[in-house]
Amino acid sequence: MTKKRILIADDEPDLLFIAVSTLDRPEWEIVTTENGEETMRRIENDPPYDVIILDVLMPEPNGLKIAEYIKRQRELKHIPVVIHSAMSQGDVRNEAHRIGVDRFITKPVDLDEFRKTIESLLA
Repeated sequence: MTKKRILIADDEPDLLFIAVSTLDRPEWEIVTTENGEETMRRIENDPPYDVIILDVLMPEPNGLKIAEYIKRQRELKHIPVVIHSAMSQGDVRNEAHRIGVDRFITKPVDLDEFRKTIESLLA
């Protein structure tokens, strides 16, 4: 069985740890990054990913810019993108929707909802 690959990008190590712990399964390979530049390198040089989870407020490029890049690339746009952010204002959600983000999860994250969202995207 081929493992599903999940990329999680967040500049807060504690939140990365919680996300990885929540999604830890033998059938999933989880890769983490802590800034936008590293995330872009992984996306471009270490494909393919089955789901990409992005924080909005990372050092440049931020999560919305990375999501927009993914959704504009023919070879990447099929990958589900999840934005998880403490910024739940309408303008951030509207921008995520305009870009074509598949899911928007507000921090603090309900861990059960988070896990179920990722499970549904990988199904």
